[in-house]
Amino acid sequence: MSVVKANNRFNFNFKITELPLGAYSEMDGHEKLQKILEKTFIDLKKGKNVEKELFQHIQEYPTVPILLNRLSSYYQLKENYSKSKEINLKTIEQFPDYVFARISLAYDYFMEGDFDAMLTSLGNELAINALFPNKKEFHVDEVVSYYKTVALYLNEEETNGIAFKLIEDMIERFPNHYETLYQTEQKMMSINMDRFIEGKKQSTKVNGEFIQTIPASTTKPTFENDIINELYRFDFSLPQHTLREIVNLPKDSLERDLIKVLNSGISLYNHLTEEDVSYEETNFIIHALFIAAENKLKGIYPELLAILKGGDEFTSFYFIEELIRIQWLVFYKLYEDNIDQLFTLLKERNIDTITKMIIDDAIEQLFYHHPEHQQSIILAYKDLAQYFINHQDEPTLKDTEFIASLACTMRDISLNDLDATIKELYDNNLVAIFHAGKYKNLIQSERTIEDRLRSIPDIYQMYQDELIVPENPFLKPNFNLFNELKDDFNYSEPFEVLPVRTEPKIGRNDSCPCGSGKKYKKCCLKD
Repeated sequence: MSVVKANNRFNFNFKITELPLGAYSEMDGHEKLQKILEKTFIDLKKGKNVEKELFQHIQEYPTVPILLNRLSSYYQLKENYSKSKEINLKTIEQFPDYVFARISLAYDYFMEGDFDAMLTSLGNELAINALFPNKKEFHVDEVVSYYKTVALYLNEEETNGIAFKLIEDMIERFPNHYETLYQTEQKMMSINMDRFIEGKKQSTKVNGEFIQTIPASTTKPTFENDIINELYRFDFSLPQHTLREIVNLPKDSLERDLIKVLNSGISLYNHLTEEDVSYEETNFIIHALFIAAENKLKGIYPELLAILKGGDEFTSFYFIEELIRIQWLVFYKLYEDNIDQLFTLLKERNIDTITKMIIDDAIEQLFYHHPEHQQSIILAYKDLAQYFINHQDEPTLKDTEFIASLACTMRDISLNDLDATIKELYDNNLVAIFHAGKYKNLIQSERTIEDRLRSIPDIYQMYQDELIVPENPFLKPNFNLFNELKDDFNYSEPFEVLPVRTEPKIGRNDSCPCGSGKKYKKCCLKD
């Protein structure tokens, strides 16, 4: 099956006209025909039963394909897609250059879920001028109707957002058709939301569970180095001179103190979650991890593992969603000369999904920054995938959302070496489709090394960067650039009803739509 690559742009490099479409002034009785077309259009819009009337008009005007198109639209409104398909196939046979019959037939296949047939109807090249090579020009209504149907197909194929890029491109090119294009965009969003919710239901993830491995306490420990107490007072606004002084402490005493800090994360957890504590008072664990990583203090490994196995609510409390983008640096620096241990961590039971994704991010960056380890990392990924296949019945290990992320990483670093391994994960139903997409689309996706490679700042630069990190653009209101358009809706043929179900915006503190019972910010917003 032909799929347009995500980085392609559709080219409208053919003649497009806006002259009146479907003029029959040369026919006898054309005024009567025009009234029939206007009346049937309005009756269809009102949902009236026009089946018998249309059959009579088709017999009276057998050379007017728009009447057949009206009949197909009637059956589509009644959700009788087999009858609509029958009419469209008959129309194509009689009028092979009638564009709207092909579009309407493709929509029938879309509603039946037959996407291979839909592609055949649209043409493998997904280009209207390739589908109708003998036509010298196309009406703008034909172009818009064809490509919005192409967008529906591409959205089903999940080709990395190109469906929405196509709609955006058409809105820019054909602003008078904004309303119908917006409806198609809303339909795709509704489909994707349903797909996301259903995918969430079918996927599995490991949440982990907090276990009080250190006796509960309401006070922080006593430290050998008194300055460590500053880690409990600041977020990333920790003064640079204080951070530098801590990083440069004698390594033995620093390591012992940081172990106490990590253990206090477990001992203080219940107390902190019950108290109204400030954000600054919960950053001590992340401070300790970054400082330990900067000094490569491997003696914290056991305590780090206990933190990683605290469960998703525990890690969400200490490692808030805003930090996910930088947490990989902890594992990158701490395990830079011990990469095998990172793969061992990924085989641990009861480590939650997000934490494993962060560890995998670190491995990917180690792959790019250390070419000397690339072959061993590829082999380790093959071994890890086989490990998940062999233990797929273990609920504390089976995590299709993480494995989906893993498949994406393997695709990025070396498709040639890991394609068969990725396919095996898919064949064993271990990849959450809503996260990674279908196998064929994943392997056809493209990301440049510039998209993937990240810099490795020292701890001082990182803390400074975190103080000026811009507001997350995805949390800002999405103002519609076309809300000032005053053009009336262009009711052109074919009359195609695309049911629109708008989804309410999900607030960060609302219940997550996946049904987990958690707040959105602590569940799917992190994905």
